[in-house]
Amino acid sequence: MLVFYSGRDGIPPYRLRKQHRREMQESAKANGRVPLPHIPRTYRMPKDIHVEPEKFAAELINRLEEVQKEREAEEKLEERLKRVRAALPTTTKRVLPISA
Repeated sequence: MLVFYSGRDGIPPYRLRKQHRREMQESAKANGRVPLPHIPRTYRMPKDIHVEPEKFAAELINRLEEVQKEREAEEKLEERLKRVRAALPTTTKRVLPISA
């Protein structure tokens, strides 16, 4: 029976990784530093997420319409504030702050 082995010096690769991780932790403790958490290189979306184009389009349209309504309401409010500020006497114009 042939076994292809990629380890060095008779040590399996997974033990080398464990040994390296252990050495890193010991080194971090000795230096008084905390090792950073592991961050995966890529984030893969689950393969079971399949959205039908019609449902996706309907949901997207609804959300975009809500955003458009909010923006229009903000624009109307800004116009009203401008009119009110323009109608005020010059002495009180500096008292009212512009809301952002």
